[in-house]
Amino acid sequence: MELFVYDSPDFKNFLKDHPHERGEVKFLESIAQEGMNVIDVGANIGITTVAIAKKIRKRSKLYSFEPLPEYFNILLKEFIL
Repeated sequence: MELFVYDSPDFKNFLKDHPHERGEVKFLESIAQEGMNVIDVGANIGITTVAIAKKIRKRSKLYSFEPLPEYFNILLKEFIL
């Protein structure tokens, strides 16, 4: 998957077809809370990063690390656009 929009129908369909990613997103949405500080190591294209960011909001800190340049560039686009 390339760049995605978290609340889009396309992403929801992606999650329906990918149980691993769907489980990760559900789990993170269930434990992440506003005010938490989080480190996402191996952020890939940002699916879990965005799921966490949606839950923890502004009073929190989220650090995402991705060593592969092609995934890192996709991750950057998620937060710059």
